[in-house]
Amino acid sequence: METSFGERLRLARGRAKLTQAEVGQAVGLQDHALPSQWERGLALPTGEQMLALPHLLGVSGHWLLTGEGEAVNAPIPAEAAAYREIVEIVCRVSGCATPPSSDASPAERNAMELGRATAAGRERKRKRDAS
Repeated sequence: METSFGERLRLARGRAKLTQAEVGQAVGLQDHALPSQWERGLALPTGEQMLALPHLLGVSGHWLLTGEGEAVNAPIPAEAAAYREIVEIVCRVSGCATPPSSDASPAERNAMELGRATAAGRERKRKRDAS
């Protein structure tokens, strides 16, 4: 059975036990109604938001975009999960945009991508709020 992007997003969000508002906040949205529009097929996330969604929801980006392959990413080893948490906290506090090193693990690269996307979303929100 083929599913739409919105249906896959709704399914992944439900599995992650996140509300639409929590998804919106995590990807830096000022308008928390947008995830509802994404799920109903009325709008699509930006590229930056699309990069953050699979990591936030714990699903394969390929599956989220296309519906092909396995939905769930392979489990992250405990060390990588701890590292990812540290990177996310540092990026959240400092707004870092450090590119991952070529020898970084996939989990480390994912955490850094998420940190960059989150920092970029927060910066956009800060600029909108300031104007």
